[in-house]
Amino acid sequence: MLSDFRTQYCLLGYVPSHEATALVSPVPVLLMIWESDGKFDLFVSKFLSDLVEASDLQLIQSLVQDFLIRAQEDGDDLFRQLSSLVPGPLTTIETGDDPARNERVLRLKEEFVGL
Repeated sequence: MLSDFRTQYCLLGYVPSHEATALVSPVPVLLMIWESDGKFDLFVSKFLSDLVEASDLQLIQSLVQDFLIRAQEDGDDLFRQLSSLVPGPLTTIETGDDPARNERVLRLKEEFVGL
């Protein structure tokens, strides 16, 4: 019997507000791992306050708190939204299935802090 169970990930990066263009490479700061049964894990860079400019830090921290609440209420919708963020302070770097097979995701998961 085949299962529809899937695990997906979404890696978000930070770009300073004043540099939010397609030419600037985002720095990975958030990782969401979403399972089709509704379970989610959110990881944030240990160095968030060093990576994010002071003028953007409060916004990013507020968004992270909002993500945690929204993931409990409708994580499926949140995952879809995070998977398609366009350039701004937070932008989608990469999405995919089966994070256990992605070396970058595994490394960042170890380096980041789970919330």
